Amino acid sequence: MANDMGKKLRELRDARGITQREVANAVGVTEATVSRWESGHINNMRRDKIESLAKVLQVSPLVIMGRDDESPAPPAAQPPTAPYHPELTKRDERDIEKRLQAIRDDLDSESGIALLGDHPLTEDEKEQLLIPIRSGLETARLIAKKKYTPKKYRKDGE
Repeated sequence: MANDMGKKLRELRDARGITQREVANAVGVTEATVSRWESGHINNMRRDKIESLAKVLQVSPLVIMGRDDESPAPPAAQPPTAPYHPELTKRDERDIEKRLQAIRDDLDSESGIALLGDHPLTEDEKEQLLIPIRSGLETARLIAKKKYTPKKYRKDGE
């Protein structure tokens, strides 16, 4: 009976065009283990391995255990999607520039932090100060877009 189950596993794998290596990687075992299963040594399979194997072969776990040949296959697993990586739009860039200009204006004003020690900031020093602020504003905008953009509006999946 175990040998029949092994043959069934091989038939299912071959029918789907999957190699032993691909099955092994997907299930988290070695190729040798998959080979032993197909040779009929499957009576000591762990439940999580049976479930993983069934998912890879798109059959019910009962088919793997030899109890139900007519089970409908579970829906095919969705291929992994690329993570959603938002990009700054022109509007985002304009908003960031407006905020930077407001900060620049504050640096220029009498009440702002326009002093470095005992002398006023030079234009070059102000620009050097604004570089990490710009980076922080861009990063904050990207994090907010990733966190708060509804999935249906995301372009790259996830």
